[in-house]
Amino acid sequence: MDDEKKKYPDIFPDGYPPEDSEPMELEVYRMIKGDIVTSDDFKSFIELGIDKEDPKNPFIQYGLSVNRSYEEMYYYWRGSPALKKKFKNIAKGKIYKESGVVKPTPSKKQSNHFTWWLYKGVNPVKDFEIVGGEVDDEKS
Repeated sequence: MDDEKKKYPDIFPDGYPPEDSEPMELEVYRMIKGDIVTSDDFKSFIELGIDKEDPKNPFIQYGLSVNRSYEEMYYYWRGSPALKKKFKNIAKGKIYKESGVVKPTPSKKQSNHFTWWLYKGVNPVKDFEIVGGEVDDEKS
């Protein structure tokens, strides 16, 4: 991808994403709302009109939450009735250097959490597939 395509969405303020984020290739997991992966599953809090400003990580509301560990994401999802109500499944996918930049943003409950800021016009749907969630929960 040339530099002309490595632009961020118009909604990003100047200075976003953080300077210490970088393009890299990672296998990740993301919570998904339905039975199939759609472009709506790759909208940031800002794009969805949800205020999730965090003074410690002011950039995260413009990015996407992903996790390097399926087990960690699954237990985080399973342990939260609010998340289970909002998200039905977990998808596995690949982040490519050409899709955006990422930064580790761990928390107490998700030590393998990253935030991913997509470049303008990137649609990662084809790079993700459902691998768990309600299906795993029904087996338990």
